[in-house]
Amino acid sequence: MMKNTSAGFRFEPKKHKLSFNTADCHDVKFCRAMCCRKWDIALAEEEFRSGIYKSEAVCGQNERICVHPKNKCLHQSFRLLKKNNACIYLDPDSRCTIYSTRPLVCRNFSCSAGWKLDAVYPIDFDPLPQDARCYFFSGNLKNNMRFLLNPLLKIKTIACKKNKLTILSQDIRYCQTKKLSLNWPDQPIPAKPLRNLLNMFEGKNTLKKIQQKTRQDRNRLYKLVSWLWDQEILVFIKTRKNIYE
Repeated sequence: MMKNTSAGFRFEPKKHKLSFNTADCHDVKFCRAMCCRKWDIALAEEEFRSGIYKSEAVCGQNERICVHPKNKCLHQSFRLLKKNNACIYLDPDSRCTIYSTRPLVCRNFSCSAGWKLDAVYPIDFDPLPQDARCYFFSGNLKNNMRFLLNPLLKIKTIACKKNKLTILSQDIRYCQTKKLSLNWPDQPIPAKPLRNLLNMFEGKNTLKKIQQKTRQDRNRLYKLVSWLWDQEILVFIKTRKNIYE
């Protein structure tokens, strides 16, 4: 174990762990304020509504900016604004500019338990892009699978233009409308037939039955189903029968 009590830290190589001998951030001179960079700085409702901090209200269901911040909602959460993926109150030297009046969550946070040095990963890391997810899901679809149109969604608008399909939907739990777009290699299904097709996903019709009724190309239908599933417009229904037979 490497110790440096004068600097207020100790390093344990075998555990990949860096620990501190103090709970006061300003006592650790080399601190780069990772706690102010890795995640959002949450505020209590009273702190948000006080107007003291540069902050925003967020929908706790979809992590988007709340469009009605003055209204009280069970799904509301509050956080400090960010600048360059860090707390807006962090200066170029990684020091807090409002340390004496910092929010309660910052006051209660402590590094005394230490940091796992191998726990850092890129913020924008995406293990599997959308196109790949849909491709693999489409390859595993079977004729006897059943899907249900998400009961929490309300389809507001369906638009088709050239090789682009756009669906505007709203989750009944949220305040905001979600815009989904899909690029097709050929002409997409027109809006009215597509709306009729969506209405067939009521949990009873199998993919084969929907294909027969709509006379859609199998690959084209499977691609659409994969995209709708990935966007949570469709919900996969499990049955007691072996769906993979």
